Amino acid sequence: MKIEYDPKMIIYHLISKDKMDLNWIIKSRISKGRDYVLNDPKKYNTLYLFLVLFVAICQLTVFSLFNLSKFIFLKNYYIENWKYETLTKPIKRFSIVYYGIKEITSLFNNIIKF
Repeated sequence: MKIEYDPKMIIYHLISKDKMDLNWIIKSRISKGRDYVLNDPKKYNTLYLFLVLFVAICQLTVFSLFNLSKFIFLKNYYIENWKYETLTKPIKRFSIVYYGIKEITSLFNNIIKF
């Protein structure tokens, strides 16, 4: 079997208009964070959630400042670019923290009921 690489190759494919909307992308990231927790809830203990929260806050801070400079100095960099590049990764992590806490509290409530 022969495999070749062509750096100039472009593949065009159709993407639903809905998926190009920033609100859809943010909802998708929130769902992805939720799914991470629901697929392996034992992994998300309190210490791990604090670490994820710390990383999310750091990402939000760094991305905000870095992308703000792009927004100010680059002519073709729009507020939608800033929102996408600043918010999508931290939102997924904030979602992991939120659903991780929900999972921990529901487990705790189940233990108390016994």
